[in-house]
Amino acid sequence: MGPWGFWTPLFLAWVLLLSPPAFAEWLPTWGGEITFTSAIHKRLMKRAPNTHGSEGTKPWSQENQDALEKFYRHMKQVARSRPDIAKVKLLEAEDKWGNDVVRVTYTDGWFYEVTMDPWCLEVILPPFTLPELRKNKTRLQQDIYDQMAKVDLFPDRDVGGGHLHMGAESGFKGSVRLFRNWLVDHANHSELAEGALERDLDNALPLHRLKPNQRRLFKELIAKVDSGEITKVRQLATRFVADVLFEGKPATGKRIMQYKYLQINILRMANLDTWDTLEPNERWADYEAWVLYDEVEKHARTAETRHLATQMSAQHLVNDVELLEGRLRYLDELKEDLPISKAFLDGKAPPPKLAAQQFYNYLVESGQDPGHFLWHVPNAGDKIRGWKVWRTEFERLTKKCPGLLSAIPEAVQGK
Repeated sequence: MGPWGFWTPLFLAWVLLLSPPAFAEWLPTWGGEITFTSAIHKRLMKRAPNTHGSEGTKPWSQENQDALEKFYRHMKQVARSRPDIAKVKLLEAEDKWGNDVVRVTYTDGWFYEVTMDPWCLEVILPPFTLPELRKNKTRLQQDIYDQMAKVDLFPDRDVGGGHLHMGAESGFKGSVRLFRNWLVDHANHSELAEGALERDLDNALPLHRLKPNQRRLFKELIAKVDSGEITKVRQLATRFVADVLFEGKPATGKRIMQYKYLQINILRMANLDTWDTLEPNERWADYEAWVLYDEVEKHARTAETRHLATQMSAQHLVNDVELLEGRLRYLDELKEDLPISKAFLDGKAPPPKLAAQQFYNYLVESGQDPGHFLWHVPNAGDKIRGWKVWRTEFERLTKKCPGLLSAIPEAVQGK
């Protein structure tokens, strides 16, 4: 045995311990926003959709305050017989708008927070990986969904949303090609935000609905990535926001908040010059945009997927994260750059039958069971043109796979 014979195994073990990136599994981190609302909120919204409470569209209202305090008192009572719950605390004026927050902390360190959104309460989950989410699925169902129901707060398809944030660094792992394909994939799959997963044009505008000049600028931007002119993820994110969305115009509060509400929101990933255009003044858009960029200095940069319907159960949340991560892995494994579709460049959504086919293929390519997403597909209650053709075609396709219909989550069986 040579002079290194004895030490070689120890040296290799030391390298493995000190060099995790070379050997570690790729695990994107996620952040969830789960929304719950009440019959009172829904009545108010129908009666006066733009004048919620006394604060316009701001998160605070007396209805939200009452609901938050009711949930707080309920969870304080629950915690008395639950040794695994370490603390239930009401944090006064703690959120980014100066509103109260309820924080539930467990003895193992896990926690969640309940905050206010204009028409609902929003549960904010700490960053998690997909394996961690699966591990906590039962706790999420029993301690969030079930406990909210006991104080008459429920997830609602018409109120709130199921937005998911992905950590930009963990998700795109520094690959401008992966980020480029991710952007193009969303541009090509307008059906996702036109009814397949959600259709909320105020909160998740499909990318094909951008102005003709913006779509042309997007094509030019992708060509610059393909030519090697753009080589960094943050560089591409900045150019997408500044050059495509803002069309070279200043990053004002109004402009920033206008383009937050796309099917994907990457504003936090961009390096925008807001020094001379943003200040916390009486204009709501300026204040909200200022808070958004103040957050960036304190938290991880994220890519937000907004075209997701409100998750009706913990299982739905797991399904959605599995879909987003499965799609990301599919894009990462592609051998070629995705071309931009003609439909996107023309600003057109696919007709209902083709939309159903594209969504089905999207799910299969992403490694998902299409039956898990049947509850998303448009039906009579949705204001989507051609919903019957949409649904008939998707049901025809799913029946090709045995057992899919029985795999639909129980919460939406028969809907």
